[in-house]
Amino acid sequence: MPWYDALLQWEDSKHMVSCQRTCKLLKLFGEDLPQSKFLIRTARNSPAGIQMAQWERILRGETVNLDNFLSSVCRTTVDEERKTRVGATTLSFSTYEPKRKVKSASDWGTAWRRASEAIAFAFPHRADELSQYAFHIQSEFDAKHPAAHQRIIMYDIAI
Repeated sequence: MPWYDALLQWEDSKHMVSCQRTCKLLKLFGEDLPQSKFLIRTARNSPAGIQMAQWERILRGETVNLDNFLSSVCRTTVDEERKTRVGATTLSFSTYEPKRKVKSASDWGTAWRRASEAIAFAFPHRADELSQYAFHIQSEFDAKHPAAHQRIIMYDIAI
């Protein structure tokens, strides 16, 4: 592929090593996603209170929704997950809508701690990267007037 030569320049960097580890784990998780979710659910040291829908997004390498992590901090209802079978395939439908939205630096910090804990559980080699990102965003919040915090949240969503 035409972009492969550009990647060769990165081969010795720590970012490339992290990317390679991440790709290997994503492939491993993807080979049997239901089993991967089961193993997370039953692991003694797995972060508590993370919704299965968010675990699935993490294991697929997809973006997570911080609103869902914030909402899971003070949940008063149980999420319904409905399953149905179509032939040999099982379809799963989740009815969860976040009850709280990230609207402030405090909300963002609370949600990010939960999300990064879950991501680092699945991808331990990325813990430092997640911590550095939290420091970057928190620095943005610290440097800006609270009226501008919604823009920082939108910046984070865009990243």
